[in-house]
Amino acid sequence: TVITNEQYVRDILPLVQERSKTLAEVPQLIQFFFVDELEHDTSLLIGKKVTQAQASTALEVSRERLEELDMFDTESLEALLRPLAVELGLKTGQLFGTLRVAVTGRTAAPPLFQTMAVLGKERCLKRIEAALTRLRRFSPR
Repeated sequence: TVITNEQYVRDILPLVQERSKTLAEVPQLIQFFFVDELEHDTSLLIGKKVTQAQASTALEVSRERLEELDMFDTESLEALLRPLAVELGLKTGQLFGTLRVAVTGRTAAPPLFQTMAVLGKERCLKRIEAALTRLRRFSPR
C-alpha cells in the first residue's frame, strides 16, 4: 500500500530530523511508516533483558490496554504505558524496547510515543498482534 497523505509525511519528518545526519539516511529511517507488514528478526522482540514469556505478556497486555484507549496521542500513550511497565514488573526500557520492535521492526527508532501516535491506533494494534503471533511461534536457537 502506498500512502500519499501529505499530512502523514509532515507528521513523520520531525520525528527523524534529529536522528538523520544527511538526507540520504531519511528513507531508511522512515521506511516502517509506509509498509503494512513489518519484516524483522523475531528475537529482537525479546532483546537481552526480557524473557520470551515477559515479552509475550507485555505485548498481550499492552494490546488490550491500547484497544481501550480513546485518545491515541503522545500524552495518552505515555500515561498508559509508563505505569504499565511497573505493573508488569518490567523497567520502562524493557517494555518500550519490546513495543518499539513490535511497531517499528527495529530496536532504534524515533521516540516511541510520538511514533505510535503517528502510526495510529489501528496500525499499532495490527503490528502488535502480528508480533505476538511471531513470538508464539518462535523457538530460540
